[in-house]
Amino acid sequence: MTDLKKALELFIAVRPGREHLIDYYDGRHQLMFATDRFKSTFGDMLKTMKDNLCPIVVEATADRMEVINFSGSEAESEVSKRAWELWQREQMELNSYRLHVEAIRSGAGYLIVWPDDAGKARFYVQDSRNCVVVRDPETDAIRFGAKLWKNEEKKLRLNLYYPEKVQKLISKNAFEAGVSQLREAEFIPLEGEPETPNPFGVVPMFEFATSPILDNAVPIQNALNKTVCDKLVAMEFAAFRQRYATGLEFPIDEITGERKMPFKAGVDRIWATDRPEAKFGDFNEADLTQFLKVADSYRLEMARVTGTPLHFFAIVTSDAISGEALKTLESRFTKRITRLCLSFGPVWAEAMEFALRIEGVTAGGDLTVQWTPAEQRSEREVLETLGMKRDTLDVPVDTLREEYGYTEEDIRKFNRENAIIVEPERGDGEDDE
Repeated sequence: MTDLKKALELFIAVRPGREHLIDYYDGRHQLMFATDRFKSTFGDMLKTMKDNLCPIVVEATADRMEVINFSGSEAESEVSKRAWELWQREQMELNSYRLHVEAIRSGAGYLIVWPDDAGKARFYVQDSRNCVVVRDPETDAIRFGAKLWKNEEKKLRLNLYYPEKVQKLISKNAFEAGVSQLREAEFIPLEGEPETPNPFGVVPMFEFATSPILDNAVPIQNALNKTVCDKLVAMEFAAFRQRYATGLEFPIDEITGERKMPFKAGVDRIWATDRPEAKFGDFNEADLTQFLKVADSYRLEMARVTGTPLHFFAIVTSDAISGEALKTLESRFTKRITRLCLSFGPVWAEAMEFALRIEGVTAGGDLTVQWTPAEQRSEREVLETLGMKRDTLDVPVDTLREEYGYTEEDIRKFNRENAIIVEPERGDGEDDE
């Protein structure tokens, strides 16, 4: 099987699922109706009504995954410094968040690193629907990556990224069919530039893979949307008291021939009749609190199956939560974040080492990523913890400063300033003994 065919088969396999999850993240939901009659009657009115919890599930995790620095061996301190400068130059504080959101919501995020015309390394965050990687079945190393997209002429472009080259292909004709119709025979080499050499010996596409958390969220999201729609219908038809009157003779409209209502409601009006058999009454309004309870139960279920703390869904169950209680409530959540950081950290390090190689800096493979703590801690808690490490474990101050988030340049500056010796003031002309 050719590499092109392998890539196309992967696109056919993974792209529909990723599109489905991204649609739910963006609020394009498939509304579930009890009956076809319900759908035909209320479908147009309710098609935009949804309570989208999917962004909360994804972004709550991505918000805690912040790269704050790079570190390496003592001999590679200059490499670590260059890596952080490159990270800031490329505005990766923002772009890394975009990539983490993409990976968490669809199960995979992709980054392409490549030099620009000036030879500087550039980071390109990709749409997961457009990228796949083919791995070696024995070592799990990436053999090549593939990116598929549609150009302005509606033709499909396909790039295959190898350690030694980038192969560029294009479809023969404009392509309007779905991804399931992709065929190897549709593609030919791109005219004028069918291949670009890759002198760096590394596949320039990096994959950040994880289990898509929204897989478990989608069924609950559908049930919650159904509850929202049912509540709105109940509000429309049964949220107010319906009055009734029996035993009355309704006057007939002379023009239309229809019965006219004998009474009009108002604070200054009284309903009265001289017919002894007449009866008046009303029906109780619908109890909408039942719908609210059901909706809250689905939010609770969303928190349970996705591991997202309940307070992220704005359900107030008690008074203000203490710091220790919050740590307990978020323990499963923070463990998931820690695992993601352990998974994504080596990929970020590889991407950064490749970017440094583009700019002529050789890293020895010891580059590691420093993350913000997964636990939500106050400034006071952080400082108290660092103080205890210093007093009880004799951890060096520079190590504590690095853990706190200061860069190596900041630490060197602190040490220079602390090393300045201030001469004591002498007395009023008197000699010191």
